[in-house]
Amino acid sequence: MAQKNRQHRIGVVNFLNAYPLWAALEGKPGIVLVPSTPALLLEKMLKNELSAALLSSVAWLKFSNRFQLHPSLCIAAVSAVESIRLFVPSAKAINFAEQARSLTTIFTDAASRSSVAQLRVMLHAVGATPQLVEIAEPEKKIQQLKQGEAVLAIGDTALRHRSQPSYDLQQEYYALFQYGFVYAFWFCLPETVGTLFPLLGAAYTAWLTDQENYLKQAQHRFGFSREFTEQYLKNIIQYQYGKKEQQDFAFFKEKLEALESPLSLP
Repeated sequence: MAQKNRQHRIGVVNFLNAYPLWAALEGKPGIVLVPSTPALLLEKMLKNELSAALLSSVAWLKFSNRFQLHPSLCIAAVSAVESIRLFVPSAKAINFAEQARSLTTIFTDAASRSSVAQLRVMLHAVGATPQLVEIAEPEKKIQQLKQGEAVLAIGDTALRHRSQPSYDLQQEYYALFQYGFVYAFWFCLPETVGTLFPLLGAAYTAWLTDQENYLKQAQHRFGFSREFTEQYLKNIIQYQYGKKEQQDFAFFKEKLEALESPLSLP
């Protein structure tokens, strides 16, 4: 029973962009990694089935009274993100605002919440009113788009199809608002923070300390080229939750809450 009490189940997102935050946790005594999507991990956290999990940042707006955030780690991006893309059927070069206003339906990835909330803020800003329809398999839909439709895909699905006609969501968000975006946080149960905050911080430090080895592992695990993997994880995705990221998140929170009450957020 004592061994069981020392064991922590930690929910992780098995995408390339999240790997630096949990790579060093694999095989660690007392830690069981539970891979899933942010949306499903949130359900497990709400049921107290996990001690901690990587969850969409938008969940914090609704459940800040239930959990605690790791104070210095996140998944964020500044002027581009690569792995959150709005796919469209045509390669015709028109700007995001014009494209968005031409859409009647956007199919959104059921795996995410923060990217959908980000998209809603952007659509409001450009005066676009397409219907948002959640789907479970965005990868299939990318190949079947009709005029007037688009797919919002995240993670490795978006990366695998990034050569197809699409908009990098953060690139367009930055063009609209000149702000970065925070996509995910480590959420912890309050009673675990004394143990897990240092542990999660040490895992990211281990990534930085042995980055060459972990980059090789990432390339092998996720199947992207070494050049892209290194550029993406070192220069595009940000993991430190500092003052700038706090300002970015506060700006997004203000924009989203102007659309609806925090209690009704997804």
